[in-house]
Amino acid sequence: AALDRVAGSVRANPRFGGDRPPGVAPAGSGELRGLSFGTTAVDILAGLMSGLCRLVADDLTLLEAGIGEPMEVVLGGGALTASPWWRGAFLDVLAPRRVCWQRNPEIGATGAALVALGRLAEAEEIAGIGRTDEAASHA
Repeated sequence: AALDRVAGSVRANPRFGGDRPPGVAPAGSGELRGLSFGTTAVDILAGLMSGLCRLVADDLTLLEAGIGEPMEVVLGGGALTASPWWRGAFLDVLAPRRVCWQRNPEIGATGAALVALGRLAEAEEIAGIGRTDEAASHA
């Protein structure tokens, strides 16, 4: 809830280690801007998380240029399951695309394990995709 108060004063480029494709930024390309004596750790975290959202949106725009239409986005993983704020930040930056999220916090590991075991049908059956504005169920 501490991130709710962050107004976005810190702008960040989180490419400290460079890019993954389709980007080409070398390691050390990251930066933080808008820092002041009043900047808190929460401000920096929110700036970095928002910066990551922008990187994903920029990369998705490049990929969509190849197919000529917007894609539907399904977010997943433990950090997104735990953070309604981050899901909302992705929703904002990815608009007007349809954005959903996979509630299973271990979706990446679960899916990778099923694929590695050759159990593709089961990997396709993993359920729990919901809208980004829905609260996470921790049952």
